[in-house]
Amino acid sequence: MARFNIIQSDPVQYKDLILEFWKDNLPGTPPGRFDWMQENPAGPAIWFFAFEETNNELVGTISIMPREMVLNGKLIKAGIVGDFMVSNDYRVFGPALSLQKVVLESMSIYGFDYVYTIPNQASFKMNQRAGYVDAVKLVHFIKPLRSAQYLQKYLNGKLPVYLGYVLDFVLKIFSRESYFLSGRHFDEIKIMNDSFDVIWEEVRKVETGLYGNHSAEYINWRYLRNPLSAFKIIALRSKSGDALL
Repeated sequence: MARFNIIQSDPVQYKDLILEFWKDNLPGTPPGRFDWMQENPAGPAIWFFAFEETNNELVGTISIMPREMVLNGKLIKAGIVGDFMVSNDYRVFGPALSLQKVVLESMSIYGFDYVYTIPNQASFKMNQRAGYVDAVKLVHFIKPLRSAQYLQKYLNGKLPVYLGYVLDFVLKIFSRESYFLSGRHFDEIKIMNDSFDVIWEEVRKVETGLYGNHSAEYINWRYLRNPLSAFKIIALRSKSGDALL
């Protein structure tokens, strides 16, 4: 049975291999994500690599993405575990479990208060074996802006388009925001500036519980420079001026 060496190392020297791993394990991941991960305001991603002991072949990776969180007004350091990838030939008797364990064992060394991951069904049991605790359930709230694309999953031809117009009209009638008069206006933000940090500091003073850092620097990096998706940020402003609300 193969044996493996797991090390933490500068990912730059393994960039080409990481990009190949992404093609096989995370298809569609843009190469620009690598540099983006290293530009994180909370700190560059920390990578661990598994090598087959005999031929020194890279057979697995895992990363920790630093993230600043706020707990009852106090800044703490969390880590998002991702890029968990193992070569096809080593997925049964390979380094998968060891890669997960080394992250937990190294957590305090790199100054993390805690690390977390959002596993798929295939890796859920392995995460538990490694020592992760099933702490919370994520809930997604979605409101369709255009119904036709959802209807196309179940209906053929032009029927989804026609039904979509009708359904959109009905949803608009029953949506309370259609009748909400705010006395304010909205616009799209191309880049966050210092005015956003003023709001962020106010939120930090009054909010309790656990939530992520939403400074202008982080928002610009996480969303507006994200190579994976083209995000848009909408600002609420007073009609009497440009004050960000």
